[in-house]
Amino acid sequence: MKRPIRARERWPLWMERYLKRLEAQGRAPKTVESRRSMLEKFFEYTRAAKVWGPERLSVGLVRSYLLHRRELPNRRGKK
Repeated sequence: MKRPIRARERWPLWMERYLKRLEAQGRAPKTVESRRSMLEKFFEYTRAAKVWGPERLSVGLVRSYLLHRRELPNRRGKK
């Protein structure tokens, strides 16, 4: 019998499935790593909002995250 997935494990499981699909599609390793990095930032934001998996994701939270990212400086210190 499979054990139930705890709520805090849902994002990593979802991300690994997604990244494996990208690899199966023949995406470049740098692309896969870039997506991993972007997703980790998004998941960090969702965890702060106490959203532990995709089933509780909302349009409002995604919109809020996009606004948050727009205000953060990039690697070169620019918005």
